[in-house]
Amino acid sequence: MTASRRDGGGTPFGDWLREHPDLDARTNDLSATDSDMWIHRYRLRDEAGNRHIAVDHLMLVEVKCFQKDVPYSQADTLGIIDLLLRKATVKNGRRYPMKIPDRRAGKPGVTRSVRWLGMHVLQLSGERPDKSDVLRWDGKYFLTEDVLVRLLRFDLDPDDPRALLNTRRHHRRPAREAHPVFNILAGGAA
Repeated sequence: MTASRRDGGGTPFGDWLREHPDLDARTNDLSATDSDMWIHRYRLRDEAGNRHIAVDHLMLVEVKCFQKDVPYSQADTLGIIDLLLRKATVKNGRRYPMKIPDRRAGKPGVTRSVRWLGMHVLQLSGERPDKSDVLRWDGKYFLTEDVLVRLLRFDLDPDDPRALLNTRRHHRRPAREAHPVFNILAGGAA
């Protein structure tokens, strides 16, 4: 049988999954893991020509209270997710946003730019950041609560909390976007 939750918590679905004999982890080579916090920042970035571009940031934070480690099977699953998303969004060590369709209501034909900023582990010595003496990020960075807040707001780089997150454009806008006629067609001023 699949091991029961070590912290005694869980959901009715999770209990069913762990108790069902046809979904046993060992006999069926399965690993089921939850994800604690998907952090998503959506905002408009001001561009030249009075344009606003939607840029989204996304990361997954696995939270472990009381300095618990991530179990092997969970680390394996979450690591695969991170590597797949990084493979699609990082080229030559630089992060690139992925363009996806905007499925929000009233946005037909519009795309969004989404940057994947990784899967990270936050270990707390207590059960909350403000009740913990130790906050450790990815097993190697020791944080203050203020630094954690700045990470979760995407002010700092989640891969290196000592650095500011750099999301500026590293190339010029295409000529057709910079042309005044394009701005008029897009609803901007000439």
